[in-house]
Amino acid sequence: MIMPALKQAAKYVAEQILIKNEELIQQIVYDAYDPVEYDRTGEFKKAWDTDAYITGNVATGEFWHDSEKMSSFDGHHASVVDGQPMRDYLAEIIYEGLSGAIYQEGYAKYNKRFKGQAWTKKRDVWKALLNWLKINQLKKLFEEGLRQQGISFTRTNEALYFDKE
Repeated sequence: MIMPALKQAAKYVAEQILIKNEELIQQIVYDAYDPVEYDRTGEFKKAWDTDAYITGNVATGEFWHDSEKMSSFDGHHASVVDGQPMRDYLAEIIYEGLSGAIYQEGYAKYNKRFKGQAWTKKRDVWKALLNWLKINQLKKLFEEGLRQQGISFTRTNEALYFDKE
């Protein structure tokens, strides 16, 4: 009986992570600089998704990057070298500062021509998201999700105990 409510609580947690991720992408990626060579689509910030499901007696919430939510037209989200889509690994390129040196081997951040330019630097949203999502934050979000489902519980240092109604 409690599993559907636990699924909704897990979904709530995943959705809150999604919201924070979008905020961090805005701050760390988009606000870091204004591009000169291209027009931003804003699709990267929205290329994430969530889900929740029940497997046996376990409720799971998921959050992931969904590259299919980004287009690959007019050079957007594609390699300037060969035009091939880069959507599947764009997060790694941005977060790790792995932009190519354009027609040369290596990364732009090490090339004298591009060194120091904002687009070549790490803009690690994942690290910032994990720092925000410490264990206490995760517990807080889960408890908020439980309360929204009307579930009464008592938290100890070891576990949650559901109150009988």
